[in-house]
Amino acid sequence: MEKFVSACRFGQTEVGGYVVSIVCPHAALRASGESMLPMGEEERAGNSFGRRVVNKLIASVRRVKESIDQGRLDEHIREHADTEESISANFLEALGEISICRRDSALTLSVRYAPTILGNRLEDVSVSIDHEYHAPMSALVDRIKGGEGMMRSFVGRVASLSAVADSDSREFGSVGFVFLNEQGDKVTASVELAKEDYAAAIEAHRDGRAVRVVGTMGGGRWPETIEYQLFEVLD
Repeated sequence: MEKFVSACRFGQTEVGGYVVSIVCPHAALRASGESMLPMGEEERAGNSFGRRVVNKLIASVRRVKESIDQGRLDEHIREHADTEESISANFLEALGEISICRRDSALTLSVRYAPTILGNRLEDVSVSIDHEYHAPMSALVDRIKGGEGMMRSFVGRVASLSAVADSDSREFGSVGFVFLNEQGDKVTASVELAKEDYAAAIEAHRDGRAVRVVGTMGGGRWPETIEYQLFEVLD
């Protein structure tokens, strides 16, 4: 890996541009446009380490994006552990922190393959993600690294309410709870409250008051869920 990275180089970037080109070496072209690869080497080069690294990067980012869109990122990670489709917490953390951690930030990765190597090419060579994907990735990294199951205190506001209409027969209700995580990202979590706490949530939502939820975050899907121990409306 170190040898491959050291052989890569930055391509030409326009002044004031936001596109960084990284050239991964394979085989050059002759002046005539013919490949400098020896006869029969094109297929082997298509399965080279460099080609596999580039394809793996694009495919992994696409799997992260699609899994978050489907609400099953951590399911994917569990199902594909120790396979070619595995995605590590370190990869998620690096992807989020270096590219989409700031509001209004976005990242697009695209590949332009060398014309000398025809094999092992992805059909879809571009993928984009933005800041909206940062919070679910960060939350999953916390869980993978031991954050799941830890009792925590969250302060935020009730954004939505969901329960049976008849308050007399109502035994519980679900609220959409919005708060800021450690990185300052807005996170929306679902909290299922007991009848009395749900009544307090209705009043907090009506009056626009802040609330505090103490519990454990987890549940395995996005949006997040919080298994709560305490719910209180703040003055």
